[in-house]
Amino acid sequence: MEKSIVLPAVISALPILAWAQSSVTLYGTVDTSVAYVRAAGQGSKTSLEDSGENASRFGLIGNEDLGGGLSAGFTLESDIFPSSGLGGTTNTNNQKSGVATAMFNRRSFINLTSKTYGELRLGRDYSPSYWNVAKYDPFVHEGIGSAAVRDLTDTGITGVRTSNTAFYLTPDTLGGFFGEVAYGLGNNPQNLPDGTGHDGNYAGFRVGYIGHGANVAIAGGKTTYLAGDVRVLNFGGTYNFNIFTVYGFYQQAEVGGTASQTQSTILLGGMVPVGVNAVRFSAIEQHIHGDSSLDSQQLAIGYVYNLSKRTSLYATYAFLNNHKNAKGGLQETSILAPQPGGNVNGVQLGISTLF
Repeated sequence: MEKSIVLPAVISALPILAWAQSSVTLYGTVDTSVAYVRAAGQGSKTSLEDSGENASRFGLIGNEDLGGGLSAGFTLESDIFPSSGLGGTTNTNNQKSGVATAMFNRRSFINLTSKTYGELRLGRDYSPSYWNVAKYDPFVHEGIGSAAVRDLTDTGITGVRTSNTAFYLTPDTLGGFFGEVAYGLGNNPQNLPDGTGHDGNYAGFRVGYIGHGANVAIAGGKTTYLAGDVRVLNFGGTYNFNIFTVYGFYQQAEVGGTASQTQSTILLGGMVPVGVNAVRFSAIEQHIHGDSSLDSQQLAIGYVYNLSKRTSLYATYAFLNNHKNAKGGLQETSILAPQPGGNVNGVQLGISTLF
């Protein structure tokens, strides 16, 4: 649930008419869980984890009605790690060298929106291809049941968010069809002697359709690096049969250069409502092209018990099978990674509340 906040000192400094057409909204999620994970060859670990059902965050959304169907606004959103109180990191240039601690690391952009022509965003936001990763995973890419079994290392820089980027989103007047394009800059001098002037430049897209119970989209992105470009292409969707919802997703990620590698991910899953609660489940296959010894499969099932519209309890069980040289972990290897070829089991119990 989102709440509009009023700042008296600010109100007194602004014309009454202008404030009446403007708003600032505070929103967020706090999500914490206890996770027990057992990994072959590494023993077991019990830990307090964050974001098992929803990503813990807080944010501000501002909007001003400019009239004539035009509005201006901003979004500022930050990671929260309730178990430790820490914030998150960002990437300033879409390159390995740009990692930095930031207050609004998740989303940070200004936008201009027209009901007729669509929306322009400038700043940092989710890359178009990541929307498919999150929306077409029953576990919303969070917790030990998520599709984050293992990502190619170099795709992580722009695999979720891109900085220094212009995003264009189509208006909500296309009969259920929608689209997005994005172009980002690495902010390097163009004529660097080592040839890395275009490193961190990003281009991506997403097009899809929502209607008649279906939600489908295809998306892709490319980040330029002298050492080898990173490319991502994915497509997926959900279909709501009323008594249950089916999820499907496919992604191919490629890292170029001398150590080129291509990884494909396939997910099939579902969500079954149980009154106001829900059972969710998924099966995931990850394959490294040319080396099946690095493949892995994951099965996950979970239950969400809604205490209210804002607060829920959840429980998830996941099992990960790694092939001979694979060493994927549940959600993130930081929880507990196995020895190569080892399997992983995990249980996560948590609580999530929205504000």
